[in-house]
Amino acid sequence: MTRTPSRVTIYARYSTDLQNPNSVRDQIASCRALAQTRDWWVVAEYADEAMSGTRSDRPDFLRLSADLAAGRFDIVLAESLDRISRSMKDTAEFYAIASFHGIGIHTVDAGESDKLRIGITSTMAEMFIDNLRAKTRRGLKARVEAGGSGGGRAYGYAGGTNIGDLEIVPEEAEVIRRIFRDYADGLSPVRIAAALNAEGIPAPRARAGSGHWNRTPSTATASAAPGF
Repeated sequence: MTRTPSRVTIYARYSTDLQNPNSVRDQIASCRALAQTRDWWVVAEYADEAMSGTRSDRPDFLRLSADLAAGRFDIVLAESLDRISRSMKDTAEFYAIASFHGIGIHTVDAGESDKLRIGITSTMAEMFIDNLRAKTRRGLKARVEAGGSGGGRAYGYAGGTNIGDLEIVPEEAEVIRRIFRDYADGLSPVRIAAALNAEGIPAPRARAGSGHWNRTPSTATASAAPGF
């Protein structure tokens, strides 16, 4: 009798836009290589890019979770368990639903996951995140206490020589002064934004968005940097 190959779906994820976008492709390739050695049939791929494993609202993670009950696959395969989630709660729920529907969870680095492995691995993953958060807060606190910036790059600033240092961008500083002057003189946010757009002055998110100033109150209430 010919054995029917197990139907496998692959899930891949990387955490932030600072990481290599090729990570998803590499994870999928690693999973496909393992599936080939096991004579598994890859029927679907799910991937979330630049999204933390602590988030439960990842689009493809939600789609995969919803499809667990659809009978479309027999195994969920990931490079490691923390790719599926770094939350104990979410990992436990995912495993419980998968087990209820007879779906196995396998990883390239550790093989098939059982309840014990799920418990230990998800606990370690969440502890890693807790430790990382504590170190991040400590680093930000020290940076601010030293007179640096504890946040990202805001309009009117450019990164300095060292991490946490910011330098005022004169051209953008003048735009901020102008917005406050115009607003104080009674111009509405809509008129202020229209004037900036008409003059072709780049908006704060010109690279990532439409390049236009939004015609909302936020145009006139943007935070001014110290020294402006």
